[in-house]
Amino acid sequence: MAFPPSPQRTVLATLLVSALLAGCARSEFTPASAAPGDLAPYRGTVRVLPALPPGGFERLGVVIVRGQQNISDERLTRMARDAAQARGANAIVVQAPPKVESYRDGGFQKKLAAWALRLPE
Repeated sequence: MAFPPSPQRTVLATLLVSALLAGCARSEFTPASAAPGDLAPYRGTVRVLPALPPGGFERLGVVIVRGQQNISDERLTRMARDAAQARGANAIVVQAPPKVESYRDGGFQKKLAAWALRLPE
């Protein structure tokens, strides 16, 4: 007996798939040596800049995010933005395109690194 689709089932299925894909995703933050102490999470929108600005910013540290090989580059960037925001950053600069790394057991993961910055407001 087949059940007709419903909005609740669609939402539940989407949440389950998202949880499975994000379940193996993780982030790390390494503070810069000259970074200020703990900052409150930034409450605005974190900007993704194409390059480091010419000056007038604080480099808070580096965010590294990892996920399964099939995770989108946009999702990795969003994860980096969220992790930087939690550390008080209001901008990030992605250091290089995401790269695929292999495990010894033959598995693969994607990795992205970004600078977490605090720009003057």
